[in-house]
Amino acid sequence: MLLSFLTPKIVFSQVENKETNYPKIKNYFSIMHPIATITKDGNHFNFDGSYTVGFPVGINFLQSDKIAYSIEFAPMISFNDRASRVTGLLFHPGVIYRNIGGFNFLTRLAFNTNGRYG
Repeated sequence: MLLSFLTPKIVFSQVENKETNYPKIKNYFSIMHPIATITKDGNHFNFDGSYTVGFPVGINFLQSDKIAYSIEFAPMISFNDRASRVTGLLFHPGVIYRNIGGFNFLTRLAFNTNGRYG
């Protein structure tokens, strides 16, 4: 909801803009379905007793054609046959190296509020 106030219009697809005025701020929302979670307690696979889904929301701070900074928050929700609950908040800061051979390379650190999902 906060991002809807920060964004002047609703965007359903990205259109390449040729202007080169920096810095720029871009935001996004997505849905994440983890296949497996690996922890010190063992491996947990999605749909094996519970289902986990995440909703990453992020802001990219574009500094130039070559570098940008990114911050992402991903709340995770787990469902089982009895209840659903928020199982954690993943915080993902990172640096984006842009336009390297036509690709972007994104580095991230991950910080989880509770240590595991599922």
